[in-house]
Amino acid sequence: MIGIYDIDKVCDINYKERLEIYKQVGFNEVALYLDKNYLNEDESYIDIISYARDIGLQVKQVHIDYKISNLICDETTSIYFDYLEEKIKEAIKLNIPYIVAHASMSAEPPILNDKQLNKLKNLLNKYKDKNIYVCFENVRNNTNLNKILTSELNNVGFCFDLGHAHCYSNSLELFEKYFDKIKCSHLHNNFGKDTHNLLTNGDIDYKYYLQKLKTINDASNCLECFPEYGVKLNKKEFITFIKNCYESVN
Repeated sequence: MIGIYDIDKVCDINYKERLEIYKQVGFNEVALYLDKNYLNEDESYIDIISYARDIGLQVKQVHIDYKISNLICDETTSIYFDYLEEKIKEAIKLNIPYIVAHASMSAEPPILNDKQLNKLKNLLNKYKDKNIYVCFENVRNNTNLNKILTSELNNVGFCFDLGHAHCYSNSLELFEKYFDKIKCSHLHNNFGKDTHNLLTNGDIDYKYYLQKLKTINDASNCLECFPEYGVKLNKKEFITFIKNCYESVN
């Protein structure tokens, strides 16, 4: 089954109603940010996760802050690693197996060196016996991603973002190269720009990827589709959009 990311910013519908709509439309899984800065001010990700599970929605992957990604290479501060460890502890407590993180931001980010890579290794070794994976996502520049995925690190997976791969790299090449490391995915389509369209709206032969992703045991594959940028949906429009999302994968 394919899940869906909670899209709280495109409507003025409270989290209980949103989750109920996902469930009623047919989704069995929802994903969200494990960071209050990415949620509506009056909402808590702990409340969202708890209510989702109460109504029968799985929560298997959570995204963490991507805006600090380049700090993975900063030798003057431990902000990235302190934050990552905090989120690992939270995810373990909340029984969530997959944390989605970025290893870089922008087209020309700083490059991860052996010292910082070893710092990541030491952090992850502390949780090697826990059912938790930090899944690094492909973005604009995948140099740091490649370094991480080709290193011997515990508790590391790959979050394959189909739309990003189409925009910024050879999607099929990236998909096949790290297929055995995929733990979760973000699914959306586009025409060469990162617009997060419905799967049926873009250049990507998405059915091939869906078919392959569904063969991965325990993977969390979620739609990450948004309405046109800046558009606010009323409840009826929101339900229609979620139905269109569901129909694109069923």
